[in-house]
Amino acid sequence: MIQNNSSGIQVYVKQVDFGSGKTEKQIKEEKTNEVDKALHILKKLMEKEQVIADVQKHRYYQKPSEKKRERMKKAKRERKRLEAKRNKRNRY
Repeated sequence: MIQNNSSGIQVYVKQVDFGSGKTEKQIKEEKTNEVDKALHILKKLMEKEQVIADVQKHRYYQKPSEKKRERMKKAKRERKRLEAKRNKRNRY
């Protein structure tokens, strides 16, 4: 995939497959020496692909029971949020 913008920066994004479901994004920037803009584009791509969140999530080992507990907490928060939204809508 090639991304162009008005500043003349061309960013090439290539997905490399290492087998067994592991992939990596390789990013190559050409035709500019505007490092700040290239870093901005890289940051946006990483946010879109949720790379930073994934790295933070796998920074430390988490036991399966801890993962389950986190999933349950997240589901409970989501249920409460949706219930509050429904109650707010039905209030009027």
